[in-house]
Amino acid sequence: MAVFFFSLAISPTKPDGRRADSAYGATILFNSTRPPSRAGTLSSGPRGRKPSFAGQMGVGLTLYDVLGIPTDATTEDVRKAYKTKALETHPDKLEPTARERERRAAEGKFRNVCEAFQVLSDPAKRKAYDDRIQHAQLNKQAWDVEREKRNKEREEWARQAKERSEARMKTRADLYESVRKIKEEKERHTKLVEQFYQELCDRNPEWELRRQEILQRKEMREKGQSFTR
Repeated sequence: MAVFFFSLAISPTKPDGRRADSAYGATILFNSTRPPSRAGTLSSGPRGRKPSFAGQMGVGLTLYDVLGIPTDATTEDVRKAYKTKALETHPDKLEPTARERERRAAEGKFRNVCEAFQVLSDPAKRKAYDDRIQHAQLNKQAWDVEREKRNKEREEWARQAKERSEARMKTRADLYESVRKIKEEKERHTKLVEQFYQELCDRNPEWELRRQEILQRKEMREKGQSFTR
């Protein structure tokens, strides 16, 4: 079986340390200090664009995943895997009637295979790549810890805010209940006084007559004072 080795076109480096190839919309992340989901892995392109790998190259695949080999694969394993993947993904295998989008996707797959072989077949580049992945994983773990800490802080704040709100509502409800009880007690006391007075009047009818006389005298006195003015 014939084996083809193809040169790898290196894409320009972005300011954040990423190298992107617009032909297939994939991004290989190197040297990034930001908290990516999986630094050192292949990811999808710009927002709104689907990964060019059409389901075969999902988000978060490493160069080892590109060739389908474990991280402890030997150099010979890398070479054999490259031969197989290069033949599988070469754009010339497409039908002549293939659309331009399909052709760009195939070129993207093939470039990733070449990129993976170029890095993993060179001991120095492979070690640097592994170190970057390990460093990125440590960074991700630190970010995961920080994110978990912030989530717990938010949950605790929300819990305390809920408790304060419930305490205010309980205080308000207790106040309304206290006012209601005071009002009911006042009405009950007024009724008792009226009932007691009515019983006294029933036992002593002259009390009501005296009360009426007193009220009449008071009314006449007030009228007389109004006339003298």
